[in-house]
Amino acid sequence: MFSVRTASPFRRGALLDRLTTPNVFTYSRRGTIPHLTAEVLPQFPDMQAVQITVPDLLSLVPVLEKYPGAGKEFLDLDTFLTYTSLRDPIRGGVVGSNSDEFLYVDTLPGRRQLSWEKYMALQRLLKPSIFASMAEDVPIDAGKKRCKRSVTNALSWLDRSLAVVKGGDSEWSDVHIVATIAGGIDL
Repeated sequence: MFSVRTASPFRRGALLDRLTTPNVFTYSRRGTIPHLTAEVLPQFPDMQAVQITVPDLLSLVPVLEKYPGAGKEFLDLDTFLTYTSLRDPIRGGVVGSNSDEFLYVDTLPGRRQLSWEKYMALQRLLKPSIFASMAEDVPIDAGKKRCKRSVTNALSWLDRSLAVVKGGDSEWSDVHIVATIAGGIDL
């Protein structure tokens, strides 16, 4: 049986008053938890949160646009706290030649350009509990100029995301942002 236990008294609390910490975000592939069906999930009451990798769902955008509810309902994840991110914690990713308008992401069919507008459109369709702001991976050996450009892009995308979420639109009222600022190592 799956459970989370705390070995020390450090950092205990709750995330969004719903998820006790420490805890885990269950891995998903294309919005489904590998090897577990919706019928089996209630047998794991400690499994409360799911991480969804955005690039995996880019091919589902036409389907999600036609679905009348939230994308997380379509994926049968509406009872979970959901977190969307550009990074797949298992597959990793390859750094591409990104710009201030877009970045490249690895998807199942291959590499694709992802603009901030497309990223936010998918967040609007999914309606996650939390999403990571858009940021690019930078190679560890990147120079100072490349790292600075990466941080500048990440801050710009974060500012634009915050403006949308805090803009007063009720459909964003229950959505939270994790700020992602990626730079590199500059010795």
